[in-house]
Order: sequence, then C-alpha cells, then structure tokens
Amino acid sequence: MGNWPRAVQGHESLQGHIVKAEEKPVALALDGERYQEADEYVNVCQSGLMMYRETHDKLFEHQKEGVSFLYSLHRDGREGGILADDMGLGKTIQVIAFLSGMFDGGLVRSVLLVMPVTLVNNWMREFVKWAPGIRVKIFHGTSRKERSQNLEPWCSCVPQSTSFGH
Repeated sequence: MGNWPRAVQGHESLQGHIVKAEEKPVALALDGERYQEADEYVNVCQSGLMMYRETHDKLFEHQKEGVSFLYSLHRDGREGGILADDMGLGKTIQVIAFLSGMFDGGLVRSVLLVMPVTLVNNWMREFVKWAPGIRVKIFHGTSRKERSQNLEPWCSCVPQSTSFGH
C-alpha cells in the first residue's frame, strides 16, 4: 500500500476501502457508455485476443487453440490459414468465436463469409447461438450484378454471409 497507511491514519473506513480494493484489483474497460470489469474478458491462450469470458468458457480446449491460431494469423500479418479439424469438432464455432473477439475488440468492422448454400442456415443458427450481438445479413442472388448491388451497402458495417452456389 506504499505511503497510503500514513496518509489515511485515523480514517479506518477509508483504510478498509483501500484494503478491499487491493485484495481484488479491478480494471475497467470503456464500452460505449458503460464500464465493464476486465474480468469479463479472457486472453485466449495468451494470444492477445480478448474474448468475453462467457463465450470463452463454452469452448473446448482445441477450439480455444483454433481461435488463438486464427488471431495469430491476423496479429502477425499473415494471409490465409486453414482450420483442418475433423468434421464435427467445431470449426464453425471457432470462426464465430474468433470474429466475435475481433468485433468486440474493434479490430474489424465487417467480414464477408463465402460458403455453399447448404451451409448458410447452419452458420446463421450458430451466429445466433454463439454471437447474438453480431448482425448477419445473407446475400444470395442469381446474378453477379444482383449480388454486388446487395453487398454494396453492407460492405463497411457488418459481417456478411453469401454462397457460391445457386
């Protein structure tokens, strides 16, 4: 407590508050107009990507490592990367958790996901479940011109999901 005890001698109430504050240090992060305790966030596998604890705690260890891998690609300026887990191990969830951390940290403003039409509904369900605060817009059109016109207003504000099939 440094010189604090001398400065607050005779003020037991104030000393008690200082002791309590030192027992549990709290950092605050500005989030819009409200403050949040820093313990609401977790540094994913010590990668530097901060993620809401609630999301982090739902991930399996291999999924956390996948999120950390994706962030390392971004952080280190590397282009491209492949999550090559077996089917059913949560690659979709890893990508959504990664994007959630990136959006929450203000590291991205919009994302375009391209996938086969057969996967769009699954991705939408997973976004609702894992990152309900992220707005997702589906873009699907029969012509290139129609897809371009639909995408244009969204390109700088939200993640987008589109397909490369009919």
